[in-house]
Amino acid sequence: MKNNHVTAKKNRIPGRALVCALVLCLLAFTLGGCQAADLSDVPASSNDTVPTFPVETTVPETTSAAEETTAPSNASATQPAEPDHTPETTAATEHVHTYSSTVTSPTCTADGFTTYTCSCGYSYNSNPTPALGHTWGEWVVDKEPTTTETGSRSRKCTVCGEAETEELDILPPATEHIHNYRAEVHQPSCTEAGYTVYTCDCGNSYTADQVDPLGHTWGEWIVDVQPTQTEPGSRHRVCSVCRETETESIAPTPPESSTHTHHFETTVVPATCTESGYTLHKCSECGDSFQTDATKPLGHSWVADAGGSTHTCSVCNKCETIPQSGASSGSGTSQGPATISDSASSSSTEDAVAAP
Repeated sequence: MKNNHVTAKKNRIPGRALVCALVLCLLAFTLGGCQAADLSDVPASSNDTVPTFPVETTVPETTSAAEETTAPSNASATQPAEPDHTPETTAATEHVHTYSSTVTSPTCTADGFTTYTCSCGYSYNSNPTPALGHTWGEWVVDKEPTTTETGSRSRKCTVCGEAETEELDILPPATEHIHNYRAEVHQPSCTEAGYTVYTCDCGNSYTADQVDPLGHTWGEWIVDVQPTQTEPGSRHRVCSVCRETETESIAPTPPESSTHTHHFETTVVPATCTESGYTLHKCSECGDSFQTDATKPLGHSWVADAGGSTHTCSVCNKCETIPQSGASSGSGTSQGPATISDSASSSSTEDAVAAP
């Protein structure tokens, strides 16, 4: 601040003292104003404390308001005093902060903020921004738990890649399985036995409830070839259920006046699994023959093969796939298919089906 220079005459000494006192007051006011301006220049923040820096202020050196001059004793009382040539003094210039800002973005775990930096080197942080938090992906099972050991699973943050691991509890002990069977009934035929297949949802199955073959329901005999006196004829009949056909011979018809007496020899032809049996009567002299005592086919006597998917007839060795659904599984006790014995004879066959 510029200091006022006051000139005084030799004969006004009290005025010089007053001017000096006024200059000192002005200097004190100037120093106080500079300090106040420096403090107000620092920006305030709601979260950061603004440091207070001391303000260097150069107090200008002042000279005496006026140099005393010695006037000659014969000088006139109205003669003006010579001007004072004391040089002017300039006060120190106050620093004003000029800030540039740098924004630090928040991360998953760290807060963001803005840094304000002045060209003088002073800086401070403000405008805090909360951390974003992790953006987790889907859980991935790293180890499956068992009934004796715990498992584990993990997931990763899709932003920063940080991983998080979690333990999986031990599995409870397995409970005993209770079978829930569905019944599939296979009806008997004329020559095949009937049975029921019981299958559980777990895959376990067994066969039971065997029913004997129904036997053929034969229709009337139909003569196909009429017999003669020397040649036999033939006839057949058809089952009304399965349409199977049975054929037999008709013995020759000798003339009533014939004196020939037949001497028949009897041969029993046993029934097979699929063919009917009969008794053959043949004359040893003329060759005339006929059949009697027809018997039904025996039917197959099935025996289950290893693995349970096929069975073989113990009589004719015929092998075929067991007609049933489902297959034995490892759950519970495996139940193989039952042994089914088919018989076309009148005698009943014992049930050979294994119980579940």
